Amino acid sequence: MQSKPVAIFANGDVVSGMTVKRFLTPDTVIIAADGGAELCRVLQIQPHYLLGDFDSITEDTKRFFSKAQIIERPSQDYTDLEKALDFAIQFWPETITVFAALGRRADHALGNLLLLQRFDADVPIQFVDDYGRLRLLKPGRHTLRGGIGQTVSIVSFGPVKNLHLDGFRYSAPGMEVYKDFLGVSNVYENETCHISFDEGKIFLYEVFEERKDG
Repeated sequence: MQSKPVAIFANGDVVSGMTVKRFLTPDTVIIAADGGAELCRVLQIQPHYLLGDFDSITEDTKRFFSKAQIIERPSQDYTDLEKALDFAIQFWPETITVFAALGRRADHALGNLLLLQRFDADVPIQFVDDYGRLRLLKPGRHTLRGGIGQTVSIVSFGPVKNLHLDGFRYSAPGMEVYKDFLGVSNVYENETCHISFDEGKIFLYEVFEERKDG
């Protein structure tokens, strides 16, 4: 099966059409996770699949998207986003972009961050909102490209071994992180920056350039 990008619309804070369209391509597979279909309707985006237990979507919206394939996942043991991510893996996606995964209830946002860690082992995942994108970095050397002055936050919730931050306003020359690391609002000093580490996981949030002063 040919690899395609996948976009999932969750049921968190509303994301603007301008933000969404910059991440969609003509061959993107679009999945609306239950109430995420309401956001698709607002943005006038046709999903290929409606998936979930359908306790957060109106019957009117289901009828509105009559061309979408209905994937019923009635189990209450898993969240709708968890079900959507599990379903998306079958497309062997090159990346999965999730809109509206954060905001609203804090417990849902925390749960979704755990899902990012769990599913990112299979395929790169990014959470996108109107301010930027969040992704998970694994051990190794990562090259980041952005605009000088662009804001980036680097956070870990556990130990990180031999952390190097190069090209940022606040650098790190091989730091040993024993508990956690909170590098909020660092800044690109060069258009190309590097993050490398040997063990652990890092959440990287890149603020969109047009939002860098916000």
